[in-house]
Amino acid sequence: MKPGKGKAKGSAFERIIAKQLSRWLTDGKDATQLVRSVLSGGWGPRAARQAGDLAANGPEGERFRATFVVECKHRRGDLLWGLYTKTGTECIQGWWQKLEQEARSVQCVPLLIFRQNGRPTMLATYETLADRIFQDFVHTGKPRPPFLTHRSEPKRGAPTVRFVILPLDAFLRLSPKAIYQIHRESL
Repeated sequence: MKPGKGKAKGSAFERIIAKQLSRWLTDGKDATQLVRSVLSGGWGPRAARQAGDLAANGPEGERFRATFVVECKHRRGDLLWGLYTKTGTECIQGWWQKLEQEARSVQCVPLLIFRQNGRPTMLATYETLADRIFQDFVHTGKPRPPFLTHRSEPKRGAPTVRFVILPLDAFLRLSPKAIYQIHRESL
């Protein structure tokens, strides 16, 4: 990739996810309930209730953002292999830790949506929410989606990192109403 094109690629991915989630929230009627945050990644500590890459732009978007904080990442490398080979801030674990902190500060649930070139879009979230999503699949007779649970062993003084990765499409197969209900039950 040419220098400077990574930001444009990330911004385009954020817009795609905002439209996809907006259509999901409105049963395909509106693609503008969520939009890319103008200051995506650049919110200061005084920006009340704004966190993550997506901002609300309508009532359904407001409801979603009152519950979830979304961080979007689109990268070239093998992100899942990086779970076992990388550390630091530019890998799934680093993104998750930063997002989890940000979400906790606004009392929301973190959703890390990421994609590597040529692969499906994935979602990482708390184990409790993912477990309830899987239970809902079983109860409705839908096939359970593939998933990956990640738990890092804490090093001296470092927190344990725990999350579940599943295809974004699996999350979107459930209705927003079902996701909100699952969230309430997982508290």
